Amino acid sequence: MVVLSRTEMVWRHLLVGAFDLGVRRSSLTRLSEELNLPVSTIHKGLERPRAIGAVRGSASGLRVLDPKRLLLLWAALRDLNADVVYATRVPMSVNDIEAQLPSSAVPTAYTAFVQHEGRNLVADYEQVLVYAGVSEVRRRFPFRRGDANLLVLEPDPLLSRYGKVAPRCQVYVDLFNLPTWQAQRFLEDMDRKLVRDVA
Repeated sequence: MVVLSRTEMVWRHLLVGAFDLGVRRSSLTRLSEELNLPVSTIHKGLERPRAIGAVRGSASGLRVLDPKRLLLLWAALRDLNADVVYATRVPMSVNDIEAQLPSSAVPTAYTAFVQHEGRNLVADYEQVLVYAGVSEVRRRFPFRRGDANLLVLEPDPLLSRYGKVAPRCQVYVDLFNLPTWQAQRFLEDMDRKLVRDVA
């Protein structure tokens, strides 16, 4: 089973800083301490972002030059399907599924978008995606055949530090990896609100 790579964890941390905290400067040492990862891992994870001009490293530290470019790099490389550990058809509305999720589940994609925004003015959606442990979700939502409307993704060990909902950059990346017209509408809204504000 593949979970978010350490490289992706580094990118997410930089993007949360840029998009949500307005912080674009850091250092290899600081990132290593904050993420509890070796400096060599951080350095390797920044090779591609440096090559495309999303990040610049110098003796004075590290700077995120183009958060949008880094976000799109992550979105293009992300393999959401590899993280799916459970999928089932739940004979309930999306709202009812969301209301019955375990408190430990971390929503992403549509559900997380709505929680970040406080409402949904984009499009109706038919799937709920969460990062969670399989056993608790399976107890509440037993397996049923059919088009899955509940997908459970394997959480990485650092996800919980960003709160009870996936951070907005990860929501964008996960939506980018969903081949539905609804995901496209949500991405367009995020492009207007999230990405353009920070460029």
